[in-house]
Amino acid sequence: MTDPAAALAARIELFEQAADPGLIWDPAALAEAEQAMRACTGDQSDAAVWRLIGMLHLARYRLDQRTTQDAAVAGAFFAAVAVADPGRLPEKLRGSGVPPGDSAGTWAGLVEEVFRHVDPAAYRHVGLLIHALVRRASAHPTVDAADRLEQLLLQQAMRSTDPSWAPGALALLGGGLVRLYGQTGARELIDDAVHVLFRAALGAPGEAAYLGELAAALAFATPGDEDLARAYLAAAESAPGTRDRSQALLALVDLTRARTAGSVLDDDLLAFIRVGQCALDFWHEQWAHPGVLAPYAAGLVEWYVVTGDERSLEAGREMLDALGGSRPMPIAPGEPARGREDPAAQVGGESVGRLGTDPIVRLALLAERRWRRYGVTGEQADLDVAIGAIREAAGPAPPDHPDRARLLATLANALLERAVVTGGDPAEPISAARAALAAHAGHDPARPEALLLLSRTLSLRLTPATADEAVTALREALTSAEHLTLRADAYGLLSEVLQWRAGEAGDEAERRAEDMNDAVLAARQAVQLAVKTSRDQAPAQRLLSHALLARFSALGDARDLSEALALARDGDAGLLTRLSAALDDPPPAMDGHLAQAAAELALLTSDEDLTLKLLRFAEHHFGPAGERGGAPGDRGGFLLAAALQLAELGRLRTANAVLARAAAAFDEAGERARAADALSRLGFNHAELDKPDQALEAYERSAAVYRALGETRSEARQLAGMGVVLLRTGDPARAVDRHLRAAALCAAAGLAEEEASHQAQRPTPAWPPVIRPRRWRARSGPARCT
Repeated sequence: MTDPAAALAARIELFEQAADPGLIWDPAALAEAEQAMRACTGDQSDAAVWRLIGMLHLARYRLDQRTTQDAAVAGAFFAAVAVADPGRLPEKLRGSGVPPGDSAGTWAGLVEEVFRHVDPAAYRHVGLLIHALVRRASAHPTVDAADRLEQLLLQQAMRSTDPSWAPGALALLGGGLVRLYGQTGARELIDDAVHVLFRAALGAPGEAAYLGELAAALAFATPGDEDLARAYLAAAESAPGTRDRSQALLALVDLTRARTAGSVLDDDLLAFIRVGQCALDFWHEQWAHPGVLAPYAAGLVEWYVVTGDERSLEAGREMLDALGGSRPMPIAPGEPARGREDPAAQVGGESVGRLGTDPIVRLALLAERRWRRYGVTGEQADLDVAIGAIREAAGPAPPDHPDRARLLATLANALLERAVVTGGDPAEPISAARAALAAHAGHDPARPEALLLLSRTLSLRLTPATADEAVTALREALTSAEHLTLRADAYGLLSEVLQWRAGEAGDEAERRAEDMNDAVLAARQAVQLAVKTSRDQAPAQRLLSHALLARFSALGDARDLSEALALARDGDAGLLTRLSAALDDPPPAMDGHLAQAAAELALLTSDEDLTLKLLRFAEHHFGPAGERGGAPGDRGGFLLAAALQLAELGRLRTANAVLARAAAAFDEAGERARAADALSRLGFNHAELDKPDQALEAYERSAAVYRALGETRSEARQLAGMGVVLLRTGDPARAVDRHLRAAALCAAAGLAEEEASHQAQRPTPAWPPVIRPRRWRARSGPARCT
């Protein structure tokens, strides 16, 4: 027996012998009881200490039976003895029943019994008894026992007049929850552990052990989320009763609220609510900041939506009434799934005032929450759950229910999403969209959205009948819709449907032309609205490009192809494929604008094959030498300018293919000097690409042309270029030979040896291009050849 327990045992024995009440009423007796509890080791011998303390309080009660609290305390300690070591019970207290087993459930039940009869704040050693019982229950915890203890300890900590016992008990339970999480891996257990350990750390500031256990639990609960872990620990480390603590708690509230909005997970919502409750309980002022109360109240209302717990709704409403509000929005405002505009996304904002009185409202909000969760995760399982929840909400809604139309629209939108994701039959979303449209009266402001939704479902698998229905619906939506974003989407979809319908017109040329013209006009309207609403213009421009190409294919107007080329952007595989097909047969009216648009796109696209195809297409503007009114060599000049720009962009292989064509065009036009220049540049590029054989061939061909033209200096430059290539390949003898030949040519031309060497390294000047596309950068200096 420990020394403190021995002192208490001696006091009780002396009291029984001398019958001196002072021995029992002496405050030192209670101090000895507390010290004896603190000296307990956690094994079966603790039952002896508990028996002594029970006898002390039983004696106090017998001396004055008005002290019923002492009787309750005695009963609590004797009950603990009955579980730990029944043989130590006084004979008068032993019953005939089988002693309870030593299990987590038994110890948790004993904690419940103690709280039922005793306030731990009555005596410090009662709080220590709670610690001892919780420690034993948490040694080998079960989910049921841990859940019972968590609920009980948190409730009693709030009710107790002196909750100083609570941090120790919560910390012990938190450790047990962490161990239980290690066995099961259930997320709710580690979330519970974080909560109870956080409250323990807040209630016992400066307790390093509690902070360490909290940090360990956070590592499991929020892996990789260092910001959240730091926010928890900063709040736990802050000094109680100070503004620093309140600021830290407010920061944690904001962070957990953002996490909840981002994930739309029920576990994250519960974590936020728990943080909000901690912020209120440990705020340094009497009245918490509205930045805590308002979101916390909204969180409670949303928790009611998730669980149906009316106590949560009542508490949330009370806080909102205190703040002067009555209709909270959910924690995470409605967002359309996958970027789609959801006609029912705001069902909560207008209906939440009827929560608690109209069961459909809660179902509608729950369905909207599931829909938002799918928008975050994109998981098929979440989409299926969302559809089931929306059906459950929409099913019992009578025709005159204010939320019915929006619920039907949400259902149609979700079914549309599933059909798009899975490629399933669109019949179900079409039927749902028609039902949603029928539920929206003609004057309903949401009717244009329902019309757009129906058109989207119809466009999943178009037929002549559904295309006509979609066009009619979209045109009706455009006559009544005021929202610019909705109008932009409607114009875009109208353009797509009209293009499809024009393609199905067959021999009806007049109808085909009308639909194609309307499709282009609708696409232009979508682009204009994208500009007005500051939306990304790329999708609308892509749509216009497709419409222009479709009209070009149908009507053959080269201006449509020119504009489509100007609007095209790299990376749009579908559009570039259609453009490539349109380039196969150049239009008869090939003008400079069309050629320039093709040349610009050739430099923008990273597809080398398409670049070459676009440049070949643009060449048709010049035709063979002398045709179409162009000056001889215009085609070669155009190709040379393109090749130079491609080289500047680092696209040397493509530049070389264009240079070879430029050289041929110059040769065909009889401009042999320009052909030689193109070949010289070709040799330089091949050398840069480490292709010495091709480089030497190009330089040799260029030198031969210059030799035939009698341009000694230019011929010398080509020989010098060949020398550089040969030196790089490890053939110094041939390299020296080429340099000597270059020097000899320069000397024969009357140049000094040093100047000849210098001249041999200078590049020939670039010929100015005939057509320079808008995005081409002009070259300010001569091109390098060697």
